[in-house]
Amino acid sequence: MVVGYYVIRDIGMGLGNALKGISLSLDVHQNPSLYGMDMAFSPHGSKAYVTVPSRDLLEVFDVHTGTILARISTGQTPTGLAVNPDGSQVWVVDTSVRSILDSVNSSSDKANGSVSVISTRTSKVIRTIPVGIGPIDVAFSPSGATAYVTVNGVVGSGYVSVIDTSTFRTIANIVPSLASLASAPTATASATSLTMRTTGALCPSGVPDYCWYPTSVAVTPGGKEVWVSEASTVAGHSSIAASLPGVVPYPDYVYVFSTTSYKQLASIRVGNGPYFMTMSRDGSYVYVAAKAGCEMDQISTATLAVVATVQTPASYGCPFGVAAGTSNSIAYSVTGNDRTVDVGSEGDVLEVVNFATGLVNVHGGVGTDPVTVSVSPSNGLIYVVDAKSPAIVGLSPVSYAPVSILHVSIQRAATIHGSSDKSSAIRKR
Repeated sequence: MVVGYYVIRDIGMGLGNALKGISLSLDVHQNPSLYGMDMAFSPHGSKAYVTVPSRDLLEVFDVHTGTILARISTGQTPTGLAVNPDGSQVWVVDTSVRSILDSVNSSSDKANGSVSVISTRTSKVIRTIPVGIGPIDVAFSPSGATAYVTVNGVVGSGYVSVIDTSTFRTIANIVPSLASLASAPTATASATSLTMRTTGALCPSGVPDYCWYPTSVAVTPGGKEVWVSEASTVAGHSSIAASLPGVVPYPDYVYVFSTTSYKQLASIRVGNGPYFMTMSRDGSYVYVAAKAGCEMDQISTATLAVVATVQTPASYGCPFGVAAGTSNSIAYSVTGNDRTVDVGSEGDVLEVVNFATGLVNVHGGVGTDPVTVSVSPSNGLIYVVDAKSPAIVGLSPVSYAPVSILHVSIQRAATIHGSSDKSSAIRKR
């Protein structure tokens, strides 16, 4: 998930050498995500796991009572998370914003994010896995044998890290085929020889379009495909590209890869700025929230093509976090921006998108900067995480009125209380 470094990445990569010697700074204890970011549930919905980036914490809630059962110290600025299929572990992505800033300021690629592997039985970190610069999201294969982590790159091209969950070792890094990257941009580019980098190395000089910045990830229920959204730097955002001579904005893509060969199966053009996507409950569709394009796209996993596009009302903000509804025609999105993603319009509502009718219903009362939306597996309540206020709002799936509130802690210290409940992720943002 995003924790304030998209802006850093856009500046660092988009302006390239022009920014050498200019120092960047960000107070991660005040901005962004002061109180919460991403959320996952236990299989019966009795517990919720919430990452708190500015405090380097994972908090565990009893959903019924609102009690915080555990505060677990993680790596720097934890963002995305997922629970393995047997519920024994929570994997928390540590984006490490502070080390990214150091890397950008020193023009190096030495920043290193990680994944904190946490036991749901003991509420303790049992392993920390280094994965590269700017990791955001994580998803598991149905068997739980493999985890996929999007490594955004920030100061260089990104990749998807494939991790063997039995050894906690990276066994492959997935990148798109060069041909698909070369066909995407409409910006003019030199005849520079292009090579996809898989170590966070700098992108080809003068050709920022050819770097790949994966954001969210999902695996099909059968485990044969891994789906990855990507949000481009500079050339993908017209507001930034307009100030750069020779750079023309272009739409973004969702990529599909084989989980056995890691080969690219498809690149599917979607709206601009698809930071997050989610898969329908039966795996028939993927829903993509295009923040910069202010649209929601529905992709068929059978045909690998967009089957419906719904333009969302910019006056209420453009979609960011996304979750699947109970019906394959319904998706939920929230319109905050974590106060750092300076594309699309910022809003404070939940949008219920109906792909069958093309209609969007807008509902307020979800905080001032809603960035994550999740659906409880037990009672169907729709939970919205507000990055600005210390609360997570539970909404009725019928009236969409607030019916429950979880109060996120503002403490920094980790106080551990053991928990034996097994858990699993319901949706991927």
